[in-house]
Amino acid sequence: DVVKGYEMMLRLVSDFKVLPLVSFDAGAALRFNQLQSQRIQLAKMDARIAAIALFHELVLLTRNHQDFDKVPGLLHEDWTVENST
Repeated sequence: DVVKGYEMMLRLVSDFKVLPLVSFDAGAALRFNQLQSQRIQLAKMDARIAAIALFHELVLLTRNHQDFDKVPGLLHEDWTVENST
């Protein structure tokens, strides 16, 4: 149901609005270029996301472990399943 979906989205946004946003800055751009030079088969946007997480030493929350497993040193978790580490 569309109404329920929007209600869930609003709850999610309000839960996470206290967290700081991390941008694609110069350091992330450098990591992005390093990832590209390693020729890892990754979509450009996924590579940018990985670069941000790597540069800022963050754990990436994602269900897309198939692609992000390819990135050396990237820590990521899937909170939609138990024991995702």
